[in-house]
Amino acid sequence: MQVGGGDAMNHLEWKHETDVVVVGSGAAGHAAAITARYHGAEVIMLEKGPFAGGTTLRSGGGFWIPNNRFQRERGIEDPKEDALRYMARLSYPHLYNPDDPRLGLPEREYNLISTYYDTASKMVDFFWDIGAVKSIQEINWTGQPQVDYMDHLPENKQIRGRVLYSVSPEGTMSYGGELMRQLRAWADTHTIPLLLNHRATKI
Repeated sequence: MQVGGGDAMNHLEWKHETDVVVVGSGAAGHAAAITARYHGAEVIMLEKGPFAGGTTLRSGGGFWIPNNRFQRERGIEDPKEDALRYMARLSYPHLYNPDDPRLGLPEREYNLISTYYDTASKMVDFFWDIGAVKSIQEINWTGQPQVDYMDHLPENKQIRGRVLYSVSPEGTMSYGGELMRQLRAWADTHTIPLLLNHRATKI
């Protein structure tokens, strides 16, 4: 792997040995790194910028998780068929066909959203159990779990409570900065090196 930002950097010798290299240090990168480290792999993270977090650090910090345990605890039903139609309609509007068995999607894309429905909630529970991220359900001003965006679409069944956030030390829902703080704290505690100002240019 070559790492650097210009011709001068290409002349520097850079040697690390590890099981897993994660490029990027946002929520997705940390999720991959933490999961690999928890299961025993040695991990190094590379971040092209001067600080960790990427766009997650500046984001609202919400993560869309259908059929999550907070919904189940509140008795909110979130059927898979409804979630898949909603995902297909929003993510692949140019392909979406409500009458097709795969909703108009190629097999790979359909399997992707189907797997997401089946496993996203398990991921949230896993991160809670290992102490990486504590989650909370988004609560709007009415005191009810929030409804999804694009509520005018027929595929939106007004199913509440799919959006989760990291919970702050004060017990309130928080934004991307707090999500990154929790992820990075676990990574630091479990020896996941993060090399800043390291741009991966070739693999």
